Amino acid sequence: MKKLYILLALSLVTFNSVMAQSTAISSSNALHFDGTDDYLRTQTMPPTTSAYTVMAWVNPEKIGRLYIGCWGSDTASSQWGLRLESQKLSTISGTTIVSANTTIPLNTWTHVAMTVNNDSITFYVNGQPDGSFTLTPNSSSALNSFTVGALVYNGNPILHFKGSMDEFSLWNTELSQASFETYRQNGVSGSESGLVLHYNFNQGTAEADNTTISTVTDTSSSYPAAINGMTLQGDSSNFVGWTALSTTDFNFQNISFYPNPARESISISGLKKETSFEIYNTLGAKLQKGTVSNNGKIDVQNLSKGLYFISFEHKVLIRFIKE
Repeated sequence: MKKLYILLALSLVTFNSVMAQSTAISSSNALHFDGTDDYLRTQTMPPTTSAYTVMAWVNPEKIGRLYIGCWGSDTASSQWGLRLESQKLSTISGTTIVSANTTIPLNTWTHVAMTVNNDSITFYVNGQPDGSFTLTPNSSSALNSFTVGALVYNGNPILHFKGSMDEFSLWNTELSQASFETYRQNGVSGSESGLVLHYNFNQGTAEADNTTISTVTDTSSSYPAAINGMTLQGDSSNFVGWTALSTTDFNFQNISFYPNPARESISISGLKKETSFEIYNTLGAKLQKGTVSNNGKIDVQNLSKGLYFISFEHKVLIRFIKE
């Protein structure tokens, strides 16, 4: 769930049994959308405001027009929100499309955001501004839905997102660049001023049978979202581990780690041999390195509070919170 400046160019693998104790953004779940019929819809629509921010971690799996989060309509051809347009952040008003500069890579976690202040729009990629535009938003009078992972357009869910998403949030204020750095590193707690909704997807068990879950929890308690189309079984269309790619390297097929959050150390199991590791912060700076054996511990007590990533032999990346 959540995503180092994956400009580190580390390969990721699926963790089959991540033993993470969840609070706030601490567990390792994300939500996978199959790109066909999966999407979330809030039970009541959050109101549009003159200033707002949409923010999320995304891991797209295909090129195309993919909606991340948006307002739509059951009765009209109207929309407003954040999407990917040929791998670039984009939005549309009327027939005018504006897009950011950076190509969002496939099968890689990237932190994305869009801020709106009246007719001023700015896109952000990994906390950095990535294009500013003047564009008057579509009229809100016909909007009556808010969705994640698709657009409801004249009553029909279309342009579904394919890939995984995490830490989706909507705000009724224009967040600053400094705020993006903070939330990228530490996550969103759910009680922040200006926060309208926040989905951390820390529900169920990754890649297991989650068919009893019908609603995604909003940590800010205002806008739970109904799950539509998802099978909620297996490694697609379900809650999944926070990873990007699978691998055939069986030395890393069953890594487990706990506790998460951690104060003094993290216990690692599932290793087949003594393994080298490196710890990175969200800016990609290497802070610590060493080796660990199966059922061994990694000392993290000297790290400051925040979000970190452990790389094992540059093949596996796991995320943890230091309390």
